[in-house]
This record gives sequence, structure tokens and C-alpha cells, in this order.
Amino acid sequence: MLRLLPVAVVGYPQGNPALEKLAANARAKGFKVSMRDIHEEMEGLA
Repeated sequence: MLRLLPVAVVGYPQGNPALEKLAANARAKGFKVSMRDIHEEMEGLA
């Protein structure tokens, strides 16, 4: 996914090792990473 050169990476980790690894790899390559709490996001939709 990072080979597509995104502008930013947004993740909802909640203990998901694959997404946590993606975020770490993105940071290491200099991408801006925003990790969000899915529960907070869902409350904002109600």
C-alpha cells in the first residue's frame, strides 16, 4: 500500500498487528500517520 505514495495514512489499530505494522512502516518512510480510535469515530456519527 505504501508503494502507492499516499499523502497520509489513517489507521484504526485496536490491537490489529497488521495495521500497527503498516503505521510503523509508514512513519519510518516519513509519511504522516494518524491513528484513530474507532469507538470515538462511531460516537461522532450518532
